[in-house]
Amino acid sequence: GAEFAAAGQVDESEGAAGRWWLGPWRNKMRGAPDVGLKDQRRLDDGTTTGCNPFNDKVTCAAGEYAATHCECETCSAGTYSAEGADECTPCDAGTYAGAAAGSCTSCPAGTYAAAGADLCTTCPAGTYSGVGASSCTQCDAGSFSAAGQGDDAFRGAEINLEAAIESSSSECSVTGDGELLLTGNDGCSLDVPVTWDFEGSLVVEFETRGCYEADCTTPVTGQQSSITPHWFFEPFRSSLGSTGRETPDLWWISDGGRYGLGDYQWDNSVAGQTWYGPADVADPTQWHTWRLVFATRNNCVYLDAWTVDGVDVLTSSRSYCSAFGTTTYLGFMAYSNTYAYVRGFSTTSSFEVLPISKQSYCVETKFCPSGTAVCDATLADPALTVTRCTTGLQYDGTPADIFPRMLGNEGVSISWLDTSTVATGYRVYKYDASVPFATDTSARLLKEISTSACGLTHNYIDFRDVTTGSEPGLQVGYAIVPLDDAGKEVKDKAGVSGGSSASLSSERRRRLSSSSASASSTTSGFIVTWFGDIRVKVEAEGGGPVEDVTVKVAHLVNNAIDQNYQMGFVTAQTDEYGEALLNIRVEDTSWTTLTQHFRVEVEKTSKNANNVDVIHGFSPPSKDLSVKHLGETTFEFTDTTVNIISGTVSHAGLDANYFAADCPHTKSEDSSECMCPVDGAKVFIIRASGDHEEVTVNDGRFATAVLEDEQVTLYLGRYYGVGVNSDCEKVESRDYDPDDSSLGKLHCIELPDKSLVDVVAVTGTPTCDHTDVNSCPAGYDIWV
Repeated sequence: GAEFAAAGQVDESEGAAGRWWLGPWRNKMRGAPDVGLKDQRRLDDGTTTGCNPFNDKVTCAAGEYAATHCECETCSAGTYSAEGADECTPCDAGTYAGAAAGSCTSCPAGTYAAAGADLCTTCPAGTYSGVGASSCTQCDAGSFSAAGQGDDAFRGAEINLEAAIESSSSECSVTGDGELLLTGNDGCSLDVPVTWDFEGSLVVEFETRGCYEADCTTPVTGQQSSITPHWFFEPFRSSLGSTGRETPDLWWISDGGRYGLGDYQWDNSVAGQTWYGPADVADPTQWHTWRLVFATRNNCVYLDAWTVDGVDVLTSSRSYCSAFGTTTYLGFMAYSNTYAYVRGFSTTSSFEVLPISKQSYCVETKFCPSGTAVCDATLADPALTVTRCTTGLQYDGTPADIFPRMLGNEGVSISWLDTSTVATGYRVYKYDASVPFATDTSARLLKEISTSACGLTHNYIDFRDVTTGSEPGLQVGYAIVPLDDAGKEVKDKAGVSGGSSASLSSERRRRLSSSSASASSTTSGFIVTWFGDIRVKVEAEGGGPVEDVTVKVAHLVNNAIDQNYQMGFVTAQTDEYGEALLNIRVEDTSWTTLTQHFRVEVEKTSKNANNVDVIHGFSPPSKDLSVKHLGETTFEFTDTTVNIISGTVSHAGLDANYFAADCPHTKSEDSSECMCPVDGAKVFIIRASGDHEEVTVNDGRFATAVLEDEQVTLYLGRYYGVGVNSDCEKVESRDYDPDDSSLGKLHCIELPDKSLVDVVAVTGTPTCDHTDVNSCPAGYDIWV
């Protein structure tokens, strides 16, 4: 049977039943695993937990996974699992999940997420997104959007606030920064009249804040004993000269019982006012973006949407029927002891939409008994009823979804959707993004591409701009111009990245018609990404990888942390090799210097035997690094809190040269002793906290970090051979001794009842019947 080294012994003391002290041991039988450990650790057979890790298999709930045969672990944020899963699956791009999630949730409009996200990121100002977006799209030229806006959130050009109050009340003023300022008990009408009888929607957007003093130095940290700061947006002001409060209005109030956002005197308000709460606005003295959508229908004026920083405020539409058909002015008022500010004010009175149709086609298939006259839902077999649907989109032929992205040393890739049924090809231009493509006489032709398939998406495999990428922060525009049958450019169907197309055709792309000012015709274009990598390796003292260390990075400017890119703007976790790669990808016009400076910090917290958090120490605790654009910098940290346990899992009793020539596998990097790794073997560790974790085994070797003085247990998972899931469900057979033709085939290895089974060779017909005495000797559960 199994032969154990002297270090192995059984602890037969009181209360130790079922526990084995496992030192270095080796099973001398041919073909059996050999486990070598550098230290003695306690092996728990599961009797105290009610689970045998060798024979049982736990079924985990949704949001969990089977970390071991006996232990379920919670899925981390950004991943999910169904019931009974062995591992967690990262969320797809455009979705997110918190910890212990059974599924991922689509990001709301105005946000986006990469794959594996735990939260959705708000789209920055000047961009927008729809539901489930993996990235944000830039607004067309002449329109813009506040942060966190959906795909219907294009904003018209800003209103000049100083001009808007020239004919208005003297109770408001405009600061040197162009911000509207209202002080205590001041009302102000803007010269923005609205006649409340229109088609479509009126979108009003602005940023606002309210303060105790003019310089806004005192933050509001919670509910106040008074109601200040307190100010109002008033859409129905009767005249330009009005200075008092005119309801209905929408407000922020700091009163203890009504802290947050609310409205007053709308038709369907309760007791004259409705309080909605803070809606994630923690401090009203900071700038917050308001977006309101008005409509007229059924002889009433409706407020259909109100968002603050992209968060819905309204519980339902508000109405004010008395205003229908009248003309009023938009305006504001500040309450006593409040300094209210407004900036970025704009209105959008109508939408001009690209002609596009969306049709859904569905086919339902039912199966009914033979001879059925009418196969309806009452007779059809529900198990065999299948519905399949698809969606068809119709565009006007302008290239859509033009998306440049940085590929590092390979330049900038450009992908777009071909929506034309007549274009024979496309020309790709690079132009100055500060001017419209149609007026840029210096636009450079990069490539001409032929195509004949409508709906084809051209991606980086088809086209890369290798002339761009070495100058980070540079703004570049890309234009895709279709070609007709004669090879001539169809310029009124040209599409550009990040803005409107070349011509003024309203049928090419969706635009906004602003009621305030004419739109600009320029676009910000694509900003060449600053592209670099920081590779970090974390090892324990004495060597060996440390897993699950959080690595964070901050950008440095003049040896101080850049407030726009603070510590943690890029993070990563070390893998089973103790390595983490931080991809620094920044689109910022201020990042023009080829060499950028960063500060890297590492941190990790573990549980000790008393379930108390242990904060790991590292040497050095942080490191300032320089990284070149398109380059990579590497640095190593040492975890001074942990040591390394390492060992091997290998076949015993067989010469390693039998399995592979020239001894490719050794028991350690500095050893010449050959071994033959056991493919598919799994090693687990039970930490002092009770957590079960799988230890990565590579070429038969494993290593894992443990806290100093931490008592742990290492054990082998149940092993059936490569590709075998359970007893003889699948036969994995190969000759294990080619010199002896009388021996049978290797099928399964079993580890029953906490000990290794003795392995013998049996000839005859293969069988999985453990009671078949003709195949298995008496006392044996499985055979080779």
